[in-house]
Amino acid sequence: AEAMALLDNAWKASVWDSRELERQDRESAETMLRDFLVHQASKDTDIVGVEQWIDLELEGRRVSGKIDRVDDLGDCLEVIDYKTSRNPDSRPKLKKDFQMVLYWEGAESIYGKPVKRVGHWYLRHDEERMVEIAPEEREEVLERARAIVRAVTAGEYTATPEYRSCMYCDYADLCDDRYR
Repeated sequence: AEAMALLDNAWKASVWDSRELERQDRESAETMLRDFLVHQASKDTDIVGVEQWIDLELEGRRVSGKIDRVDDLGDCLEVIDYKTSRNPDSRPKLKKDFQMVLYWEGAESIYGKPVKRVGHWYLRHDEERMVEIAPEEREEVLERARAIVRAVTAGEYTATPEYRSCMYCDYADLCDDRYR
């Protein structure tokens, strides 16, 4: 009841173009919330972090982000990123994901415990998709991230203007090459 009240308070029906779309999305949100609460009740973990900010340094540059959730499994941690997307990422893709590796590194730094697994909790599908990432796999991803930081710092990058990329780019307003 409390969770549904929070949804009610946050829900803004005026943002939808039609009442039918708003109704469908509201039903979907209520289903995701109910499924989440049932799933959460079955988990035997302690939540130790929610919306936990991390700050890391790569090649002398600050990289920051916000981890949705960190669970304490006793002798190690689990890092969860909530997703509402319709298409879940594959486990091999998660293992190469910058965000997952940076969250792994950040959580270990903040909590002083090893991370056992990271992944996404797909609310629309009520599915947790978690992966363990070996140290050498994490280092490979971190090296890719370092190479990108070095290239951007040196001005060695080519804009790739395309509608979907530019729509989600944090730097679109600063870019002369952005998709228009």
